[in-house]
Amino acid sequence: MRSVVMAFSHPYILPVLHIDALGDGSLLFFHLNHIPPKKQNITGSMVVVVRPWSSEGSLKDMIYKSKPKSQYSKKYVKGQPLSEHKIARHGRQILEGLAFLQAKKFPYPHLHSGNIIMSNGVCRLTDLENAIVALRPKLCDAVNAVLAKGLTIEPEVIEFGYVLYEMACGYEVDDVFPHAIREGVSATVKAIIDSIFFPAGVCCHSWQRPSGLSRAVYV
Repeated sequence: MRSVVMAFSHPYILPVLHIDALGDGSLLFFHLNHIPPKKQNITGSMVVVVRPWSSEGSLKDMIYKSKPKSQYSKKYVKGQPLSEHKIARHGRQILEGLAFLQAKKFPYPHLHSGNIIMSNGVCRLTDLENAIVALRPKLCDAVNAVLAKGLTIEPEVIEFGYVLYEMACGYEVDDVFPHAIREGVSATVKAIIDSIFFPAGVCCHSWQRPSGLSRAVYV
């Protein structure tokens, strides 16, 4: 795992400085060998990851204008939408990071605004190791609900749609499908959100059923 995660080098991926398994290492062993572990075998295992610190915090911190060290239960109360220019810039950075991981055939089902670190105003994806140690994605239930409707779309694209919604509205979507988008969101941003979650309602010339991340490029 160390060699895989630490080998990634991309401007929109936050580098891992060090990663190691502590305890008996059984959690990592069982997962990498596709063996269902017994509960008693994994109680002493943990994975420690060291990354560069960013005083800017996450994309969610930017949206809520909060500090990364503030108390979690209090700092995400009222957010503010990002400008269309920032949405376009950060949206493209996120998608280029996702496209890089897809080209490496590395799954990244853990995309959300809290896992996108801001570094000198640039979005950098983080927590890549979560997929290797089998942590349950934050948006797992929502993504599965969308896929259950028959959409043939990658989970990462759905998660990007939720991040895009949060950047545009200043708050997380309160339903699986973002039916209500606040007034003032540009037609371009709204059309991209609709193309992800409501493809049947978008004119055929402005949407194509995505077969890969490259079909969901924010321009």
